[in-house]
Amino acid sequence: MKPIVVTLLLVLASSTLPGQSHPTPPRIVRAPEWRHDFDFWIGAWDVQLRTLQKDNSWKDSVQAKAEIYSVLGGKAILELWDSPKIKGFSLRYYDVKQNKWVLYLNWPGGNQSSIGTLTGNFRHGRGEFFASSKSSDGQTSISRYTFSDIKPDSLRWDDAYSKDSGRTWTHNWIMEFTRTAPLASWPKKNSAHTFESGGRCQGAEFDKINSIAGRWRGEATVTNDGRSVATIATLTAYRVLDGCSLVWFLEYDHHQELGLLTYNRGIGQYDEVTLDNVGTAPARSLRGPDPTRGATITLAPNPAQTSDGVQHEWTLPSPSSDASSDTLQFRRLEVSTLGQGWTVSFAGQFERVPYESTDEETEKVGTRAINSVCPRSGKAVAADSLTVYRGHTVGFCNPHCRDDFAADPKLCPGDRAFFDRLIDAK
Repeated sequence: MKPIVVTLLLVLASSTLPGQSHPTPPRIVRAPEWRHDFDFWIGAWDVQLRTLQKDNSWKDSVQAKAEIYSVLGGKAILELWDSPKIKGFSLRYYDVKQNKWVLYLNWPGGNQSSIGTLTGNFRHGRGEFFASSKSSDGQTSISRYTFSDIKPDSLRWDDAYSKDSGRTWTHNWIMEFTRTAPLASWPKKNSAHTFESGGRCQGAEFDKINSIAGRWRGEATVTNDGRSVATIATLTAYRVLDGCSLVWFLEYDHHQELGLLTYNRGIGQYDEVTLDNVGTAPARSLRGPDPTRGATITLAPNPAQTSDGVQHEWTLPSPSSDASSDTLQFRRLEVSTLGQGWTVSFAGQFERVPYESTDEETEKVGTRAINSVCPRSGKAVAADSLTVYRGHTVGFCNPHCRDDFAADPKLCPGDRAFFDRLIDAK
């Protein structure tokens, strides 16, 4: 059986590569461009979901678990919200051009999955985020999500909806969060928090998404303006939302990229959001149909949010192949700055590799660091990546992140908030 080929049209910010033996790291911008208003949310939480009753009283309806992660070196916040009946995902980051927080959300039902967007800001300790749409009669419908009563170990979230352009509001849900841990643990296998049997979304479209799940490592070539360099890259993809979506992470050199991929049956298209750690580059939204024949999926930038594009090509292993010999190919094609049409800016050949054991990696460090996982990646702390902060030994997953933090902790508020919580808990 021939391997499946998946082609994605994406928009990504590429780093400038000089003609040297290895690429220059992308420009990692910290304060004030990378805002940290949501850092209070990082960690593990018990959630009590209350729903509005017909008599306008509120009833405790659903008990859930929320795990919130700092990703992309602190540029964004990833949420995985789980209960037996309701599961949710969100990715949120601060968009410098809009001067707002941008939230991408996916709360799928049975065989129904889509990505929505809200924007907003914090003011006086209260965060309000909005989305709007127009009905056929010209009325504007508005959704509002609010974070309030924020304390170190508790907070409140509630929703509100208006069908008359904001003149009157209706409330449906209240979520009361109670902290259970300062950090949420990252999974060791190819499925993350919110995944159970994989039965929530089924069909060939979701099977294609799930074929990417796993951990991959291989050699890659990065090219810019005709100059190419070799590097090692890893791709890790997790099934989430009980089979409705896939969260993937691509890493090479100091470049990190995160993507959420799902299939939206309502519009008959694949739906994807990607964000990388290069400067203040915004997230990108993409859509594309599932072909009736063949296995090539093309996702183009969503014109409502993105204007330019980059092409991705995935060559996936056959579903019937032996997992021990799985291979995955990935290429990124961009419009050449030299006016020569499409050029390959990234090409990687990956093989499936076992998941790293967080417990084994932690044992190598012993008790020297107060944290067992890196505040930036969620990976295990490495023995050669320790430093001292506030009189305590703290750790990262690689020396580069350690040195970046140690050079000036004031420029790394996300890392400091992570360590401060652990130190204060002692």
